[in-house]
Amino acid sequence: MGAPWPNSHELFWGYSQGETPSVFLEQALAPLKGVGRVPVLITGLDPAIHSQIINEIVDTTPPLFRGESILVRIVLKSDESVRQGAKLINNLLEGAQRKREMPLWWPLFQPDFNSLQPGELSRAFGDAWQYVNIAVNPFTPTVVFDDLLDQITVAQFVIGLKEGIHCDGQIALPSEMKIFGASENPSYDLFSYADQLHVLPVVPTCIFLGPASASWTLSQNCERLNSYLQVFKSATEILWRSICKADRDMVWGLSA
Repeated sequence: MGAPWPNSHELFWGYSQGETPSVFLEQALAPLKGVGRVPVLITGLDPAIHSQIINEIVDTTPPLFRGESILVRIVLKSDESVRQGAKLINNLLEGAQRKREMPLWWPLFQPDFNSLQPGELSRAFGDAWQYVNIAVNPFTPTVVFDDLLDQITVAQFVIGLKEGIHCDGQIALPSEMKIFGASENPSYDLFSYADQLHVLPVVPTCIFLGPASASWTLSQNCERLNSYLQVFKSATEILWRSICKADRDMVWGLSA
């Protein structure tokens, strides 16, 4: 379909079917070594509730090249979530300083801004705040972009069905898709979202987020990805406008 890094993809924790974290991750990551990579493990784990599972994940040794790290997406839904998230990141920092190397896993936090205030996060993490990575999606409140610019490093681009993807940038999502922060039957403007992201100090890592219904066929999923890629490429003209065209073209030509 012409996507860059075609052999690299996010891994969804929900695919684990009772295996231990070490077994699941070994099986999922080993085939990609030398061919591609998993940049992020997407989970709905909350450190206030699932601290044991999160600790088991970060204690695994995935088959990575030296110096690589995998982001593990963790949700923050309460003050206790934030407290436990700060504890996690401080433990990882201590380990990194002791070993003099990057951790194999690094948290990617997705806070619930319906229950958490952006300013509270920086105070809770204290000195570790400079190392915090936050993920946003098209339904993240605008105030977050105003208050947390330096910490937003990952942007999720949500893919609906082909019928809801329009060349003017309007993306309508089917009701089956449940996206963090979105209401029922959500829609968003892809080009406006790219414009929000353009003001970030660092160009964010872009993730296509497209949970599929079990009833959707392989053909439908291929069609929705292909349709979204065409509109997304136009959105990168906004998102990457500070990058020269030659470099933009190079990114699109990359393979893992």
